[in-house]
Amino acid sequence: MKSMTTKKCWLYLKMSILVVLFFILTINVSISKSRIEIKDDKISATIKNSTLLEVLNEVQRQTSIGVKFYDKTAKSKPISAAFDKLDLEEGLKRILRENYVFYFVRDPQKGIMLSEIKIGSKSFQTNGLIHENAFSYGSGLKDIGVINEGEGAQAGPASFCTGSDGTLYIADTVNNKIKIYSAEGKFLSAVSLKGQGPNDISLDKNGNIYVYDLNGSLYQYDSKGNPKAEIAMDESRWDTLGPMHVVDNRIFAEVNGTGDMLLATIKDGELKLPAGDSQRSSEIVETGVTGANSGNRYTAVLHEKARGAEIEIADSFGSSTAFIPLQDIVSVEVLGEDRLANFYVKTEADKNNKIQVEVSKFDSSGNYGGTLLIPGDDYAFWSIRTLTVNPEGAIDQVMPGQKGVIHRSFRFD
Repeated sequence: MKSMTTKKCWLYLKMSILVVLFFILTINVSISKSRIEIKDDKISATIKNSTLLEVLNEVQRQTSIGVKFYDKTAKSKPISAAFDKLDLEEGLKRILRENYVFYFVRDPQKGIMLSEIKIGSKSFQTNGLIHENAFSYGSGLKDIGVINEGEGAQAGPASFCTGSDGTLYIADTVNNKIKIYSAEGKFLSAVSLKGQGPNDISLDKNGNIYVYDLNGSLYQYDSKGNPKAEIAMDESRWDTLGPMHVVDNRIFAEVNGTGDMLLATIKDGELKLPAGDSQRSSEIVETGVTGANSGNRYTAVLHEKARGAEIEIADSFGSSTAFIPLQDIVSVEVLGEDRLANFYVKTEADKNNKIQVEVSKFDSSGNYGGTLLIPGDDYAFWSIRTLTVNPEGAIDQVMPGQKGVIHRSFRFD
């Protein structure tokens, strides 16, 4: 009886050793299929079904680049890639694009161009809606004006903005007013405007309202809607004018789809031309959009072949790159920052001839905060902006549809 028990123990021990050996050999075969070599800031790689964790551990071993994962599931995903002597960043992008959200941190002050990689899987939030309101078209005090008489004779609300408390300001272009509503959709007041009609509007931290008019002038109103100042703009300086935004005491607008141009400054609470003689000192266009709280510059790059959006972030310490994967991408826009300097990126993709809108969030350190799907593509009338982010991090959408204006407000968890 004792002999039989001993034989069974030896049998179980042999089987266990064989299982362990098989597991070790399997791992070695898997790793041996991949090769990564980094020399003189160039990377060559042949990667066959290695996990992302294995690949980045080898990169870290050869370069001392820090690696941080946003989520654990990304670590075990298989990777396959092959290329020879690419710049280190380009090679890593080749490995990661299409599948992962990632953030590259560069630190030139330490003599290291690429110092840290933050990476994870794209994650969607589906319960971000906090308010949904509807506003009627018409000429009444609470209504939004519209002209809909066929091609060439269509006009609706051209822009909107929101305050830190969620108060909604809609540029009622047809009625030449600003209509103000609470976050819950209650009508609060209407501001009668000078000029022909508002083309864009923005707010500063004190609640002053800035209106770019169809007549080419920039107007300033106080928080109660009283006119304060007016500046005539030289519109020959740009071909297309994008959304305005206020950074400290400066008013910028995106021009020619390239970057920010300084339109005006705010001195002693009043709107002024930029320093220098007339407007010529503000003719320089800086690539990208200026963050309202950090002062960082965000430059959005569309990568159709790489199937995603790349955001270059420049600050006083160096530069970083964020990447958001999205197949069939057609546009990318940096919406701006909230008061904590979290930044938000809007992307659009063509999905079976319908536009899919997403907003992704990153904190000031480059940590990915998830992606919201924004519903609806019923834009019956042109608008200079479709989404905005307020200082508290709420994402607001104003959609001028065929039957009325829909306002939705979203928030990340």
